[in-house]
Amino acid sequence: MTNSNTYFYKELNINGSYQLPQNERLISSFNIENSDLSFITTFFNNPSFLEIFKSNYSSIAISNRTTVLIDYLLKRYHLEDKKLDFYVLVCSIQKEYITLYETPFDNSDRMNIDFQNLYKDVTMLLKIIRTYLLDANNIQAISIKTDSNTTFKNMFFIRDIMDALIFKYGLTLENFDVKKQLILDNYHPQKFSLLDEYFKYETILGLYDFIIREKQSNAKISNRDLRFVGSILHLSQISINAKSYEIILTDLKNLVSLSDINNLRNYLKRPDRYTF
Repeated sequence: MTNSNTYFYKELNINGSYQLPQNERLISSFNIENSDLSFITTFFNNPSFLEIFKSNYSSIAISNRTTVLIDYLLKRYHLEDKKLDFYVLVCSIQKEYITLYETPFDNSDRMNIDFQNLYKDVTMLLKIIRTYLLDANNIQAISIKTDSNTTFKNMFFIRDIMDALIFKYGLTLENFDVKKQLILDNYHPQKFSLLDEYFKYETILGLYDFIIREKQSNAKISNRDLRFVGSILHLSQISINAKSYEIILTDLKNLVSLSDINNLRNYLKRPDRYTF
């Protein structure tokens, strides 16, 4: 296993760490240069991880047990012509998730924390500016902390500061909502400590949108569609339940439990838990 252009599929153990399969005789290699993921990239909010994977690797080494289950899954959902593409998809999802999972956010670093909180802090500042635009008398004091706390209550000084901020952002009451969104687009709303979970959510959403692509937009969430989503996650060795690391690749019927399906519903219904 020395080819740097080959991605080696990993397995999640009961302790929550990833390792290479123990039995190399049960692994098959596939050249992926002719694989094509364009059929699914449009369903992901940020498909760059798929493009990066294809640019970094020319082949994959994946366990036979996994490919067999993928084949069965695709047959059930009438996607048999995309076997190699789904082998690559599973490895791409796994590679990105493991990178985020094994490199947790360092919340002891002040600079990291400040960078993460930019979105939240700018949102609060814009809320204050809008209050001032509605009525300048709403802002009665401004406090700045150095070695000690200093509070400015002078009306003219407060207006100078607020007017400078308004000029910086080019804000008026009329353009506020549009400008606000443009300003916030420069910052990241994600909670960095949950980037792996956020990627899992984005993956769930992308896979779900793909599998319901031919259904009406108001169609009910079905267990069958969620079972497809959950199967791809588990075949990527990503646990649906963040509190349980156990994934048993025995057969397609038992790959995704009813509890897993309920968890997938919660992911789809609560996207705001990963952002400010």
